[in-house]
Amino acid sequence: MSDREEKERLEMVAKRAHFENLYFKWLEARAQECDPCCDEGDDVLEVRALATDEAARQLLVFPAFLDWMIWKKWEVLELYMARTRLTAATSTTAPSWRSAASRRT
Repeated sequence: MSDREEKERLEMVAKRAHFENLYFKWLEARAQECDPCCDEGDDVLEVRALATDEAARQLLVFPAFLDWMIWKKWEVLELYMARTRLTAATSTTAPSWRSAASRRT
């Protein structure tokens, strides 16, 4: 193997390890969000939900350069869509960017 090929192989290994780490962090954040043994105050739950959302964003913006990575991302998107649908179904008013903007002013 030439030096260039070895360098490319090592870069690929590092990128794959980074992707797997991002996926692990997302799984860990989800587990902490759903942990029944922890405090369930509204503030704590919101912090956990935000941590899960941030871990999901980090995973989703990382390029999927291997086929199986797409399915990991699909898992994240599927959970997000289910959560959004559930939130919309239980909300008395539909979520709107306008209502969020008006709360800031």
